[in-house]
Amino acid sequence: MAVEDEAGRAIATLVNFACHVNVLGPRNTLLSADWPFYLRQSLEQERGGLALFFNGAVGDLHPLQLIRDPEDELGLRSFEEAEKLGRAVAEAALAALSKAEFVEEATIAIEKRTVDIPVTNRLLKLMRWLGILRRKLYDGKVRTEVWSVRLGPAQIVTIPGQPFCKLGMEVKEAMSGKYRFLFGLANDELAYIVPPDEWDPSRGEETVSVGINTWPALRAQMPL
Repeated sequence: MAVEDEAGRAIATLVNFACHVNVLGPRNTLLSADWPFYLRQSLEQERGGLALFFNGAVGDLHPLQLIRDPEDELGLRSFEEAEKLGRAVAEAALAALSKAEFVEEATIAIEKRTVDIPVTNRLLKLMRWLGILRRKLYDGKVRTEVWSVRLGPAQIVTIPGQPFCKLGMEVKEAMSGKYRFLFGLANDELAYIVPPDEWDPSRGEETVSVGINTWPALRAQMPL
């Protein structure tokens, strides 16, 4: 998605793409934007204006570099590899923009809904009791929110964490906008949001999830 001025110059370019931002491996000790830095740099050099990146249903989607070289033993967890991924996503975004529909005037509509989710994760409860997590609970539930934003024929739905890919596809199929965007990690971070039928307490994602009921609670209130 892009916004341009009357002369056709880019004001902003928005990319919505689902992938963990962790090409850089455990040896990196620097603060970094990882591969989205190169995505934004490429778009701003090519189009001008401001480039914005919003992650999607990122829960179980990782860069190939992490999958092939999890401990950074093969040298794939580097800035060079991060640049390759960022520039590849930029090329895909530019190709999509070349076929985009032009809308001269776009109405804006926003709907926000509040959701209370039961916290069943004992580790998170312990961390809150110890004062490590300072999040207010309401009768044992964490309060968060989901949004729907309409920009002309485009629709954006937000999910406050890292949903698995199949959940993102479920939401996109249910959305009513002509062009559908799903923003994960917005406007909150409830860590991993796992499909209930795939719940496995021995897996890493579940250990930092609010609980098995996270997705049903969010889905029931989602403005689509």
